[in-house]
Amino acid sequence: MSIRSRLVTCSSIAVLAIGLGALPAFAHAGISPDTAAAGSEQAFTLTLANESSTAATVKVELFFPDGQEIPVLAVPDAGEWTGAPQGGAGGGPGSLGDPAPGITWQRAGGTPDEDPALAFTLRMPSRTGTIQMAVLQTYSDGRVDRWIEPWPVGQPEPERPGPRVTVTEAAATTSTAPSTTTEVPAPTTTTEPADEDPSSNRTLLVAALVAVGVVIGIAVAVRRRRR
Repeated sequence: MSIRSRLVTCSSIAVLAIGLGALPAFAHAGISPDTAAAGSEQAFTLTLANESSTAATVKVELFFPDGQEIPVLAVPDAGEWTGAPQGGAGGGPGSLGDPAPGITWQRAGGTPDEDPALAFTLRMPSRTGTIQMAVLQTYSDGRVDRWIEPWPVGQPEPERPGPRVTVTEAAATTSTAPSTTTEVPAPTTTTEPADEDPSSNRTLLVAALVAVGVVIGIAVAVRRRRR
């Protein structure tokens, strides 16, 4: 092999290795979104890969950390899947809204080419941190895949990692205090009638007296003529 051919081959191998190393590790059991605000009501989706070519996934059990029950607010049906919170009386299903140790989904059957995607809603704890969960995936032939290994933040992904959710600080809310300033109503301006001018009153009185005098004078003159 020529030196040029060897260089081309080595370069190709190096590029392939870099490309494979850049690919993200496939999470067989994942929850999205993987973050939620403390104290919030958050909707999630749990996704799993059906890793059997001959059997379908018929049961999925999601477990919260030991000793940490979380209120489950909703577990909607998804196709043939039905789910409910764990922790009910006698090991049966619990009630929505109550703190629960986990969630269980089941269905009668399916096909190996179906990858379950299961929705649920939780009321998140008020404290921040990482909620490390675990999942048991049961197949129609009785096989159980256990996604239960802890996966600390910043550490390499283990072989069978359990899904996790990071609880962040609640978003700060800005409240506007009501105004305490009392508005003073504008003063009402009332136009008072102007005082009557005394001089004008005197003028009217004099004119009236003159008119009366004229009338009397005319009457006296007419009376004298008639005599």
